[in-house]
Amino acid sequence: MNPSTAPRAFRPRWLVPIAWLLALAPILVLRLHATAILPLAWSERPVGDFQPVAGFSFATPLQTRWMSRDSVGGSPAELLEDGRPLACPNPPANDTAEVGLGRYQLDGGWLFLAPSDNSDPRTNGRHYVLRWPTPPSRVVLAICLLWSGGVGLFALWSSRRAIEHLLQAPPLWVSLMLVLVPLAAHRWWFFADVPLPAIHPDSGSYYALTRLMMSGQWPHFEIRPPGYPLFLSAVLGATHSLMGLIVVQTLMTAASTCLLVYAVHRLWRPLAPWVALCLAGFITGLWSIEHDTAVLSESLYVSCIVFGAGFLILALATSRAAYFAASSAAVGLAILTRPAGLFLVVPYVFSVWFLVWNSRPRSHVFAFMLPLPLLVLSVSSYNYVTSGVFNVTAWGEANLAVATFTMWDVDPSYPADVNAKVAEVRRLVQERLTDDERAALAGSWNPDLLAPAFLKGFWQPALNAASHISADYLESRRWIRRIAIASIRSNPATYAKFVWTMSYVYYITNVRYRANFSDFITYRVRNLFTVQDALDPTRTELIGTYLRPHMPPTVSMGGPCAVTPEGVTIAQTPARRIHRLTQEMRDDVFASALWVYAFFIVLLMAVVRLAAAGGRHLGAFVVSVIGISAVAAGLLVCLVEYGGQRYAYPTEFIYSVTVALAPLLWMNLRFPAHS
Repeated sequence: MNPSTAPRAFRPRWLVPIAWLLALAPILVLRLHATAILPLAWSERPVGDFQPVAGFSFATPLQTRWMSRDSVGGSPAELLEDGRPLACPNPPANDTAEVGLGRYQLDGGWLFLAPSDNSDPRTNGRHYVLRWPTPPSRVVLAICLLWSGGVGLFALWSSRRAIEHLLQAPPLWVSLMLVLVPLAAHRWWFFADVPLPAIHPDSGSYYALTRLMMSGQWPHFEIRPPGYPLFLSAVLGATHSLMGLIVVQTLMTAASTCLLVYAVHRLWRPLAPWVALCLAGFITGLWSIEHDTAVLSESLYVSCIVFGAGFLILALATSRAAYFAASSAAVGLAILTRPAGLFLVVPYVFSVWFLVWNSRPRSHVFAFMLPLPLLVLSVSSYNYVTSGVFNVTAWGEANLAVATFTMWDVDPSYPADVNAKVAEVRRLVQERLTDDERAALAGSWNPDLLAPAFLKGFWQPALNAASHISADYLESRRWIRRIAIASIRSNPATYAKFVWTMSYVYYITNVRYRANFSDFITYRVRNLFTVQDALDPTRTELIGTYLRPHMPPTVSMGGPCAVTPEGVTIAQTPARRIHRLTQEMRDDVFASALWVYAFFIVLLMAVVRLAAAGGRHLGAFVVSVIGISAVAAGLLVCLVEYGGQRYAYPTEFIYSVTVALAPLLWMNLRFPAHS
């Protein structure tokens, strides 16, 4: 018999996917049970052996972290006191000890409780029983592990060729789903249960410009650039709703990340899924959802940065002039949205050099060169006509001032009235510093000690005083610039400590940061339903016209479990648990400074590879231009601003994406034919 015609063993096509489902099912079921999203069974466990902790709080060890706050957020476990559930699970920190009255929480493998009448549970004669989703036994865990491992090996062997093909040529839809599914899981809770936009003090200043434009007047952009007010006027004019704005900002986040994934797919397909996973880690981060759902410019700013990177890579992959123009325009819009985006001039100039050096068509070079300077010059000219300031913003001196306030001092060369203001600024800042903080400024290089001290310099009353050295801020800019630069020259070591500290905060501290978005929702509830800010009528008008907030059914204020009438309780719903699960999985992978260290190693390798290739290695350029953007962003911020999350998070996606793109350094990619 001809071997080529020998009958093959019968293996139904549906067997492999069924095997994968059977392999993953125990893990998925246990995970859903462990996070109480879909608990399978409930059990009761008597508890005792209480130990006093503080105030009204007592604790007992559980010998397991099952259902602890650090594992599932708000634990679904119930504590029964003589058969009746205590009313206040998962209170804010310290409330159990300070208030008591039936509050309890599971935390770190311990049960903390205060009896309903704040009596001593060791002597009050009551019985306490913990009711929770049944913890799986070691036998069950072992069986599930063996089952998943055995069936998983069979599925892996049976689909080895399909997996090899998937890794070599992954379909675009697979890469896109790696972004969109985590995004949907992460944002579902907000839109389904707590649809409350964040209205910050800065929101009113953006809306004030928007209101002028919508009424046909010509606003001044010397402080707030025009990007976000124009965006607000377009979206609010179309939707007449702040929730409509939140939807548009979320869709722009999805669109920009999908574009970047598609661009990498076109450049070199095998890397697209890994870039997609990195971007999923970025958009499921705390600050992404916080700003996508806030009336602030950060969301639009980040989307423009990602669009700029995506269009540039797509232009290099397809050699189309329209994509070069779109990349330059997106970068220009980012600068006009937040002046901190001026760091993008560095990768812009680098890209122009690369295109010219590699003899790309003039149409491509000019398509990339023109949009950004035209946008910047147009706004600068407008500002010059309306305000006498030829720049996209006049706020640069304010940033320089607050960065150097801890170093300001009088100078005999200044006029008496100027020295009086300098002395006032110095007094306002110095009286906020503790003796330990002054000692740290004088003799320490520890960023953990220096950061709180420098943060004291970012003080609005001090900036108000500096802004009135002359008649107003615009006239005071010349003096602010002179005094700040003189302070740096007089205190070079202190300024070096400032830059070092801000760099550490920017690149290390911020990446490690973890928080619970429900805390931000609590702030929003109080801000929208309890704060009556009569001093900000613009903010009040914004809320009343475009939001008219209603308390979501899953949120309540006051009640027996609230310490104050403004106390907020947020229901534990399946959507909230899925959000929390997504957030924790993201933090476990990406909330680590290792990504920053790996990023700098890959960037150094890319620069060396590009130099060794005489500036003609396409893959090394892509990695270099993406990586240099994060370095330029950090350098710009850390020279004149506090390196907080608001400034750092817009480029944090670059750390992991650069690492994911590292294989390009060994690829001999060629420019496609001109188009």
